Amino acid sequence: MLFQKEYITGSLMPRIQELWQSAECTFPPFLTEINAGEKGTNEKWITESTERIRLHLKAFPSRSAFTFPNKKGSERITPRQQIWLKETESLFHSLLLTEPVLGIRNALSPQTLDAFQDKIKQFLRKVRSFAPDMELEDMGQAIRNYMVYAIFREQNGLPQKCSSSIFGYSMLYPFTDNFLDDPSHTEEEKIHYNKLIHHRISGLPVTPLSLHEEKQPCFWTP
Repeated sequence: MLFQKEYITGSLMPRIQELWQSAECTFPPFLTEINAGEKGTNEKWITESTERIRLHLKAFPSRSAFTFPNKKGSERITPRQQIWLKETESLFHSLLLTEPVLGIRNALSPQTLDAFQDKIKQFLRKVRSFAPDMELEDMGQAIRNYMVYAIFREQNGLPQKCSSSIFGYSMLYPFTDNFLDDPSHTEEEKIHYNKLIHHRISGLPVTPLSLHEEKQPCFWTP
């Protein structure tokens, strides 16, 4: 019932519009307002941290794309790669302990923080397995989606879990939104792509015309 078009447009949307228009235009009292100085500091930290991660990932000691091996695959990496992985863990841990925006370190116990970090690495392993050639910028977009989900799980007292469903949802943005926003793709390509998604959701047969369409998370079955 909640997902029927008539119910959404006839009942939910008018109520949402009513609440939106009746809401006060002042800043909510339950949130802390960030002044311009703090905002600038936060933006600088994010920019610098993103660049640190980008340069570190780019420095992976191999010609092939980097990955985070699981325990079974750890014996197949070289000594230089093992050092790189330890440095990566230290970098991620340092960023989680110093980030000024969400204050994760103030809300999570050391054990939970370790689980949070472990699932982020698991997510990155899935990304590299599913899309080895994905650009770092797109990967960052996907992992931001996952981290919001991870924070929601923590807020609701649930253990960290990198499930296939959240992986597919997080990958929708780099695979779908970015594709449709890219001016290098023709209108015909975008129309075909939308029809492909529509047919898949409707249970109709689909015929992908490119590797990108084959990997669209909506079509992926783990």
